[in-house]
Amino acid sequence: MFRDESKLRRAKIAEYLKAGEMLLVFGGNDELGIEDAPIWEKRDPNFVYLTGLDIPGALLMIGKLNGGIQDYLFIPRRSEMEAFYLGVSPSPAYYRPLCSMSGIFYLEELDAMLNNFNLISKIRKVYFASGLEKISKYPSYESLLAERLCRSIPGLQVGRLTEELFFMRLRKSPLEVAQIRKAIDITGKAICDVAKVLKPGMHDYQLKSVLENSMRAQGGAPFSQVLLGEDATVMHNFHPNNIARDGELLLIDCSAWVNNYVSDISRVFPVSGKFTDEQAYWYNVCLTTQELVIENLAPGKLWADCGKEANAYFEGELRKHGHLGAHEDIRTLIGQCRKNFATPGMVNHGIGLQLTDGRMSEDGRLVPGMVFTVEPGIYLGDKGMGIRIEDNILITETGYEVLSKNIPKKPEDIEAMMK
Repeated sequence: MFRDESKLRRAKIAEYLKAGEMLLVFGGNDELGIEDAPIWEKRDPNFVYLTGLDIPGALLMIGKLNGGIQDYLFIPRRSEMEAFYLGVSPSPAYYRPLCSMSGIFYLEELDAMLNNFNLISKIRKVYFASGLEKISKYPSYESLLAERLCRSIPGLQVGRLTEELFFMRLRKSPLEVAQIRKAIDITGKAICDVAKVLKPGMHDYQLKSVLENSMRAQGGAPFSQVLLGEDATVMHNFHPNNIARDGELLLIDCSAWVNNYVSDISRVFPVSGKFTDEQAYWYNVCLTTQELVIENLAPGKLWADCGKEANAYFEGELRKHGHLGAHEDIRTLIGQCRKNFATPGMVNHGIGLQLTDGRMSEDGRLVPGMVFTVEPGIYLGDKGMGIRIEDNILITETGYEVLSKNIPKKPEDIEAMMK
């Protein structure tokens, strides 16, 4: 699907290379590596971006060698024991139609290739560009290979092109946006499926099962938090244990992965099918805050300026009800770890090949092609009430598009759907 785009991306990143320089990007941890880590935390998004392939344990080499740009893919080969349990790994012939490379080899041929290149065209500098920053209990592939190369090639310099790839990935192509749209559509249907079956007495794990099975049935890989009542007052609660009760709220924060691209949506539902007056009040405060942020989005605008009007309103509401002092701002509530707190309205985090992707250009401005979340929240621990409303936004040439606009979020629309 991304064969042609990936080839153009490799050519663009190669513009940073001089004669005798190369870039090495690893595919991430192999399938027998770290246990209990989601697959999207194991593969390197920069490798996927530059190859269009998801191959944990593989390596991409881009070099300005022998007077031209060359790109090679090195793939892992399973041992006899691994093949017995997991099946034989795909051969180079399998990958050739999927990507346009100068050559595809097994990973054990890497050292011989590097030695050959160094003899023919002296390797002066090696760049790395890992997009993985989490979950590691072993020394990174990068650090081990860099150490080995520096021992074998005297005077070798080591650098990074991570930031350059970060800004390339920030600007999504129409093909990338199309994958995110698919992920959002899958997420939206799954959220609505839960809202339609929600009733008092249901366990959170039952609701989570409905949500994630719906995503899987549509072709998405799910990741979710399904939080009932007081559990939703912990912002990222990964160990909930609750039952749906009349008069309480359900908070869903979930993502679906489609062709390596992801959505990230949050919605809130009253268990009884109708918001209480107090729930409706704070829900509308949160919704108004979000809408004020979105209305201020525009290409060329500093991302940090987009939430000023929204947070002035939000802080006024919090102060009116005794949650903020006269000289405090919304961030005070988080900084002091109060029981009743809120998260500001802002350009929150990007989405794309990662659940938390880039959100600003080189000078901190919004640029066409960016996709990010806006997700203010209010968490009233003394009332057992957690509210977060999260949508996914695309910056266009002339303004913005709310990609998740079809997922109900107005109180009256939510109540009507639940009937």
